[in-house]
Amino acid sequence: MKPIGRADVYLPRNSAGQFPVLYGTGIGPINPSPALGAAAGYYPNLSVSDSNYSVTVNGANAPVSYLGLTPGLAGGDATQSSDSR
Repeated sequence: MKPIGRADVYLPRNSAGQFPVLYGTGIGPINPSPALGAAAGYYPNLSVSDSNYSVTVNGANAPVSYLGLTPGLAGGDATQSSDSR
């Protein structure tokens, strides 16, 4: 998989069991796609990305538990990953 984007971010060290959440825009196709300007749904109706993706922390792959629209907001994306540091 060839990366199509990169974001270098500083994340403070998390305590055991905490998960960093990154917010942004432009993650690609979403399913299901809410109506234009409408807020994204909540569980179990989450709007998730159809794209291939990965998260790397300090050079190591970190499992991604969610990539999709931010529930309850219009136009925001969220990524949740475990911290492999």
